[in-house]
Amino acid sequence: MKQLFLLFGLSAISIGTNAQQHADFHTGDKFGVSVFTNSHFLRPAKRADVGIQAKLAAKFPGWYIATDSWTGGFKDLNGKPIVVSGTTLEEKARNIMNNQLAVVNIKSSEWKLQTQQTNQSGITYLYFYQEVAGMKVAFTKMYFRFTAEGQLARVNMTGYGTPDTKLNPTIGATKALEIASAELDGAVITAKNIESDLEWFPIPSNEGYTLHPAFKFLIEGKVAQSSSVPLNMFGYVDGVTGELLYRDNETKDATDLTIVGSIYTNGILNAPQLVGLPNLTGKIGATTLISNDTGFFNGAAFAAPSTYDVSLEGPWSKVRSAPDANITPSFSKVVTTLGTSDSFTSATKSTSRHINAYYHVNTVHDFMKNQYGSSFTGMDYALTTNVDVSGTCNAFFTGAGGSSINFFPDGGGCVSFAEVRDVVYHEYGHAIVSRMYSGGMKNGGLNEGQADVWSMCITKDSIMARGSNGTPGSFIRRYDIDPKVYPKDLTGEVHANGEIIAGAWWDYARNVGNYDTMAKLFTAVLLNDKPDGANGTEGAVYLDMLISALIEDDDDADLSTGTPHMNELVKAFAKHGIYLLQDVDIIHTEIAHQPSGKAIDVNAQLIIANPSFFNSLNLVYRTKRSTGFVWNSVPMVDAGGFNFSAQIPAQSEGTIVDYYFSAKDMLSNEGVFFPYNFYPTSIISETKSNINYQFGVGITARTVVDFETTLGTDWQLGIATDNATSGKWIQAVPVASYLSGGILHQTGKDHTSQFGKCLVTGNAISTSSGVSSASVKNGTTTVLTPVFDLTTYKNPIVEYYRWYGNNKGNFPNSEIWRVQMSTSSPLFSKDVENTNQSDFQWRRKMFKPFEIYPAAPKMQLKFVAIETPPSGSSGNGLVEAAVDDFVIYEGIESPAGIKEVPQALATIYPNPAVGQLNIVLPSSSLTNVSISFYDLSGKEVSTVPVSAGGTHYSIDTKGMIPGQYLLVLKMDKTIQTHKITIKN
Repeated sequence: MKQLFLLFGLSAISIGTNAQQHADFHTGDKFGVSVFTNSHFLRPAKRADVGIQAKLAAKFPGWYIATDSWTGGFKDLNGKPIVVSGTTLEEKARNIMNNQLAVVNIKSSEWKLQTQQTNQSGITYLYFYQEVAGMKVAFTKMYFRFTAEGQLARVNMTGYGTPDTKLNPTIGATKALEIASAELDGAVITAKNIESDLEWFPIPSNEGYTLHPAFKFLIEGKVAQSSSVPLNMFGYVDGVTGELLYRDNETKDATDLTIVGSIYTNGILNAPQLVGLPNLTGKIGATTLISNDTGFFNGAAFAAPSTYDVSLEGPWSKVRSAPDANITPSFSKVVTTLGTSDSFTSATKSTSRHINAYYHVNTVHDFMKNQYGSSFTGMDYALTTNVDVSGTCNAFFTGAGGSSINFFPDGGGCVSFAEVRDVVYHEYGHAIVSRMYSGGMKNGGLNEGQADVWSMCITKDSIMARGSNGTPGSFIRRYDIDPKVYPKDLTGEVHANGEIIAGAWWDYARNVGNYDTMAKLFTAVLLNDKPDGANGTEGAVYLDMLISALIEDDDDADLSTGTPHMNELVKAFAKHGIYLLQDVDIIHTEIAHQPSGKAIDVNAQLIIANPSFFNSLNLVYRTKRSTGFVWNSVPMVDAGGFNFSAQIPAQSEGTIVDYYFSAKDMLSNEGVFFPYNFYPTSIISETKSNINYQFGVGITARTVVDFETTLGTDWQLGIATDNATSGKWIQAVPVASYLSGGILHQTGKDHTSQFGKCLVTGNAISTSSGVSSASVKNGTTTVLTPVFDLTTYKNPIVEYYRWYGNNKGNFPNSEIWRVQMSTSSPLFSKDVENTNQSDFQWRRKMFKPFEIYPAAPKMQLKFVAIETPPSGSSGNGLVEAAVDDFVIYEGIESPAGIKEVPQALATIYPNPAVGQLNIVLPSSSLTNVSISFYDLSGKEVSTVPVSAGGTHYSIDTKGMIPGQYLLVLKMDKTIQTHKITIKN
C-alpha cells in the first residue's frame, strides 16, 4: 500500500494502493494535547445513578432517560412532547430548569443562552453553556428541543459537575503562556496570547471530574518554516497545577456566452468532461452578470459585439492562485455572435486545478442547500478557495482570518487534490461545521468523520478519492471493508478516529438501501443536535450521534416503540463498536478457585446509564479450549436493581473455566462484553482481544513464586538476544507512571499484597518522572523461567498475573505482549498469549501445558515485552508490563480442600468518613490482624491498635488531615485494601 498524507483536518491521513511506502507530509496534529485522551480506560467511581433516574422519571413520565456515566447526573431526556408554561421558548426552558431539573441540581442561573435556531420544520433548538462564579465551564452544553407548537421534546446536557469555587490559580498568565507554547518544535509562532477570562476546565480521573480554573490561550503561526499550513491553536493550562490540559489546531485538513471547463465529474481516473461552470461572475462594462447552472450568461440587453470580463468566482466560491499573489483567474471575451462558448482553461493563471476546485465547491454548496434550505445560511458566501498553495500532497481548511479551503499543486507522488472532488467536498464539510457550530466543532475525530460523510453523500461511493496518487487502485480511505471499531481502533490520530463514525454512517446507508435517506438524517443531526465534545471523548460523542439520529428518525416521540429505521441504524453503528448499551459497566469480582462437585454461583451487578435500551445479560462459559469447542450461554436472572445471578454446573477436578458476560440491547444486538475489551473470536481475532475471566476447579498449588524474595539464578531477567534500551525486566516494588490527567500507565502496586515486589519492565526514579522515562524502548526484553519438571504432575495447570499496556504512545496497539512455552529450549516455542490488547490492571491467566505440548516432560516459559517503532517513524511507543504470583497447580484436589476459597471481608463505613470510620471484621477467630493507613504515595501514616477476638473498631478521624488514604487490613492470609476519603 503506497501511502500519501493529507491534512484533511488536524493531521495527515493515509492514501492506500497496493504497495506500501511513506512520503513526506505536513501536520499540525503532532502538537495536540488532551487530558481526555484514553479517558475511556477509566472506570469512574460516580457511575449512573439509579436514584437520579427515578427522580427524573417522576418529572418526565414515559420519557427516555439516560444518565451520565461519569457524573451520575442526567445526560439525555426525550419523549412525547409536553406542554411547558412560559410565553417565550427561553422562559419555558428556564421553567424546566427551575422545576423538573431542580431535582438533579440544575441551576438556571448557571446556564447562559448561546444561540436559538429554528429549522424548516418549525422545530426550535435553544443552546446553553454553563457559567459558575462568573467563569465559563469548558465544553459544557445543554439544549432544549421544542416542537413547532412550542412543546418540549428533548433536553440534552453535557456537564461535569460543580466546581469548588474556592480554588484559585497559583500561576499567572505569563507562566501559563510559556507552558502553552512549550514543545512546539519546528513550528513558527507569529502570535500568542492568554484570554482575559479564566474558564473552569473538567479533568477526568477515576473519581469522575475535577474542575480547575484554567487559562485559555490562542497561538498562531505555521506548522513549520517550510510549510504553508497554518497553526491556529487554542487550549487550556491548569491554573492550579500548571499542567497543559488541552491544545488543538483549528486548521482542518480542503449577450449570451457559455463558459465551460474540463471537470473530473466522476473521479480523476475517468476522463474529464467539458461542462458549464455555474454561478460565475461576468461583467459587461459596469453590469455584473451571474452564469446559470450550465455556465450560461444572459446578456440579451447588450448588443453585439460586447466584451465580457469573466472571473473564476461567484456567490459561493472565490478561487485564488496562491503563487500569483493570490489573484483570481479571469479573462476577457469579445462576443460577436449568439451561442458563443469558451473554455476557462485558456485563461491566464487558470489551470484544471483552479476550475475543478471552483466547480466542486459549487456542487457541494448546492447539495448542502438542498438539505437545509433556509434553515442554515452560514455558507451562503463566497468561500475563499486557494489553489497551488506551497507544498505537496495536502489540502486543509482554516477558519482563521476568514474561512478558506486550500489545495497544494501536483507533486510528491500525488495529484493536486483540487482536482479530486471527494477532497473538495471533505474540506467544504469542515467549513460547514465551522459555521454551523458555535465556536466550531471541537472533536477532531467527529470533525474528520463527518467531512468524509459529506463526500459520501454526494458521490455515493465508499472509497474516498479514487486515483488520488494518479494511478488505479489508489485512494485515501475506504469504508466497504475492514470496519474501524471503537474503542480498539482509536489511535489518537483524528482521521483514523473519524473512520469509526464515518463508517457507521456508510453502513447505515447500505443497510437502509438509500444514500439520500442517510444524507437526510446525517445532515439533520448536525444541524439540530450538534453532537460534539473534547478530543479524547469519542465514545460519548459517537454515542450521542447515534441517539440523536434515532430521535431525528423517530416518528412518534417514543423510542421504546422503535423508529422507522432503528434496526438499520443500530446495526450499522454497532458494527463500529458504537452500541446503545455503550455506557453499561459491571461490578464483578473474578471467581476464586472452586472445589469440584459443587455448582458455582456467579454474580454481577450492572450499572446502566440508559435502562430503556437494555434487554438481557448472559453468562457465557466453557470448560475446554480445543478448536471448535463451543461456549455455553446462560441467561442471568435480575434480582432487582440490575443485580444478576446464574450458576455454572458442578465441574470435575482439574478443570479450567473460562467465562465472560454479554449484554444485549432492546433489539437483541449483542456487542457489549465483560471483562473490558474482551471480544469473542467470532468478532475479532484473539490477538486483538483481552483475556476472559478464568478460575480453576479442584486444583492444588505445588509451586508458588510470589517474587517477594530474591530469585534464584535459574530465573533469567534478560537474555542474550534482547535489545531494548530501556524498560528492561527487573524484580522490584513497582513505581507507578501516569499520563496527563493522572491516568495510570505502569502499576505502582504488585498483585500479592499491593505493597510488595513483582517483575516489572523498569522503574522510573519517582511517580513524578515522565511517563515514558522507564518504558520499554527500541527492542525486546525477556523473562525466562526455570525449566520445570512436569513428570511428577498428572494434570499441571499454570497461573500467573500480568499487567500490560501499549496503546497510549506514538504507535498505539502496534506492539505485542507475548508469552511462550517450550519443552526444553526457548528456540522452539508455542504461544500461550499473543495479543496487542492493553489491560491496565492485574489479570489472571491460566493454561494447561499438556494442551500446548501433550505429555511434555518439561516446561519453560518466556515473557516478552516489545517496543519497535514502525520503519521510517520517529519517536517511541509506550509499553509497560509486569508479572506476579506465578503458580503451578496439580489438577487434583488436595484432601484438605481447595486453596483460594474466598474469605469473608471486613465491612467499612462510612466512606467518605466525617469524624469517625467504622471497621467490622468478619470473625472473632482471626489470629493475625493489622489495620494501617497509608498516604497515596505508599507511606504509612498510622496503625490502629487491635485486640484479640475484637471485631468492631471505631476510629476517630478528627485528627487526620482531610484527603484520601489507603486502608490496608491484614486478616490471616487475606489482605483487604480500600481507598478512604476523610472529610472532617
